[in-house]
Formats: sequence, C-alpha cells, structure tokens
Amino acid sequence: LLLPVDSALGRLPQVSLDERSATFVTQGNKVRIADRPCDGMVRMYGPMQKFLGIGEITTDGCVAPRRIMCGNEETTEKKAKNP
Repeated sequence: LLLPVDSALGRLPQVSLDERSATFVTQGNKVRIADRPCDGMVRMYGPMQKFLGIGEITTDGCVAPRRIMCGNEETTEKKAKNP
C-alpha cells in the first residue's frame, strides 16, 4: 500500500500557493503570503493541491522552502529538451 508523500505531515498547517509563488518556492526562494497561518513549519501546496514540500514561516510574513519534494516541471522539461 502506497501512501501520499505528505501523509506523514498531517500535523503541520497547510499553506496554499498560487502558480507564481509555487514556481518561486520550487526554485528555492521565499515568498510572501497574505494569511500567515502560524509560526514554524508548514506543508506547502501549489495549484490543484499539488504537494510541493515543507516550508517555514519567517518573521517577515514569508514562507521559506526547507525541503522541496517536487521540481518545477517547466524547468525540468526545458533541460530535457536542451541538454
């Protein structure tokens, strides 16, 4: 039985990111979020509830990526086409 990657992280609050923010996060950049759920670690999701990884809420109201579990598909596809 295979479980979703994020199934063990249910205790962490969830942050949903729009497409642009999700792209920045998967490239290792922190992004500002409007409704900061809490301090500490959070689960990050992109469009269509795609699990992106684990982030940390910073004191300046941003979420900073700590562990990315998926890559940016556009970047990956471009690299595959142009090795």
